[in-house]
Amino acid sequence: MTLSNVIVLFLMLAAMAALPSASVMLVVSRTLSCGAKHGVMVSFGIVLADLLYLLLAIFGLAVVAMCLEQYWPLVQIMAALILLIFSYQLWRAGKLDTVSSAHNKHSGWASFVAGFTLTAVDYKAIVFYLGILPVFINDNEITLSSSLILLITTAVAVASVKLTYVYLANLVQQHFLPLQKGHQIMSVMLLLTALWLMINLIVKFI
Repeated sequence: MTLSNVIVLFLMLAAMAALPSASVMLVVSRTLSCGAKHGVMVSFGIVLADLLYLLLAIFGLAVVAMCLEQYWPLVQIMAALILLIFSYQLWRAGKLDTVSSAHNKHSGWASFVAGFTLTAVDYKAIVFYLGILPVFINDNEITLSSSLILLITTAVAVASVKLTYVYLANLVQQHFLPLQKGHQIMSVMLLLTALWLMINLIVKFI
């Protein structure tokens, strides 16, 4: 891969990661409710899921991923339940000292798993990676070094955007938005996202 290819890939992935989505709402909500540490852990979970899909695309395991599609409803239900739990916790976190108490009470690993699970629900992400890989690298050019470049570029692009959301959420919470109001807004948004996941799941079986 050339340097220009790496730069274009980075900008493309960063733009995709910056689009408003359920993962962005989860990053922001966990930052508001439990502090920046939990927003960072959610971001790491999202990055890991993206890297998993990229690896499947690199090594031609798309068929395996599609075979696992039958188990995706279970993952989708799990993601919806996680969002409902976080929505409830966020709604209750209305006092100023709730952030520090929630920060100590809830494990960062719960935020990590939530970020990974919510991103893993979107199994169509592998189709995206399968689509962009041929643009930047040919099948006969897939080596250890090129694969590492792809993984590092993806991790840095996605992580930098999600961590920017963590910083902005922290900034808004401290200086612009009343904490209780911010919690309630994000709680409703997470609730709507969970309902959207469940509606999509129900539509698939109709």
